[in-house]
Amino acid sequence: MTPEIKTSAPEGAAGMPPADRTHFDLHFRLDWNDYAQALRGLAYTSLERVGLILFVTGLIALGIFVGALIWWGLESQLALSSPQTGLGLSISISATALLMFCYFVLWPAYFRSSCADLPTARGECRLVADERGLTQTVVGIVLFVPWKTIQRIRETKAHFVLSYARRSQFVVPKRSFGDAAQGANFLTFARARQVSP
Repeated sequence: MTPEIKTSAPEGAAGMPPADRTHFDLHFRLDWNDYAQALRGLAYTSLERVGLILFVTGLIALGIFVGALIWWGLESQLALSSPQTGLGLSISISATALLMFCYFVLWPAYFRSSCADLPTARGECRLVADERGLTQTVVGIVLFVPWKTIQRIRETKAHFVLSYARRSQFVVPKRSFGDAAQGANFLTFARARQVSP
């Protein structure tokens, strides 16, 4: 659905008082992939980085353990140049397989289940951007955020992300605009009203 872009009469025309300027009325539906792409530009805190390092280290340690068990079970049946080569290869394959399984299977599945509990992932979104701020309506829930609260505006390949807290943002897919020019107009409109920190 193309966005509704409303414009007022020119300010001061025919003695009229200044009126509201252009605003955007967008309708779209978000899915877990929209949220995943929006979070890619999120900076991690020191505590989150430590947790991620510990998690990856644990996966590697588990891969070493599993790889060693596999090698010890198959050592007599495999004819490699040396036991060290076979053990190292077995550990490398196991650790890599565990990391890839976690990254490509477990994490997306966890993220999809988390997004399924979000109201904004279950219904049609309506986002109105005007001079006062942003108003999002989803499944009867209305959230208004004034422009002064918007901390950061980012553009990704497929979205505009307007953050009002580190992990809270409006995710606006570019597919909700009629064309690239309307998307560019929205971005210009938003950045012109963002209060610099």
